[in-house]
Amino acid sequence: MIIGRSNPYRDKQPDLDLSVFDPDNSVSNLHAEIWLLNGVWRVLDLGSMNGTYINGDKLVPTHANELHNGDIVTFGKVSLEFQNGKLRSLGRRSIITY
Repeated sequence: MIIGRSNPYRDKQPDLDLSVFDPDNSVSNLHAEIWLLNGVWRVLDLGSMNGTYINGDKLVPTHANELHNGDIVTFGKVSLEFQNGKLRSLGRRSIITY
């Protein structure tokens, strides 16, 4: 699942568009990827401009990191909670399910 910001001038679009949560345009077009492999959730920053963070720690681009229940994942300035394969806004509204 590619997470980012839609851009009508690009051919490739993210699977999850965070534009509505990002009035400052801090999320890159193709910002990060999340996937499940062998029972382990992982997140990868795709070389985004404003970074991806887990619990405040900046990820190294192109290096996969494990996700755990309760982790706060931040894409640019948009922070979401990871819980059981879902990302939730901090207000608890689910915005994506795997």
